[in-house]
Amino acid sequence: KIRASTLLALNRPQDALVQLQPLLLADPMNASLTLMHGQSLQALGQSEAARRAYQAVGALDQQGTVGTTAKACMNMLP
Repeated sequence: KIRASTLLALNRPQDALVQLQPLLLADPMNASLTLMHGQSLQALGQSEAARRAYQAVGALDQQGTVGTTAKACMNMLP
């Protein structure tokens, strides 16, 4: 089974979303999973949904590197 992060690197965001859904349901407070969810949505052109995911990451990880990455990703949205 290929990890969601690898699927994103392989430009397979739809497959990554499918893999992330059950993980997020089991652990909705996981900032890293939420970040990958946002990146998958962004790659699929779903900017508003990606923005909401990145905002959630910011709330979950205000001082950490995951939160910082989410801010950078959000700045790249249209």
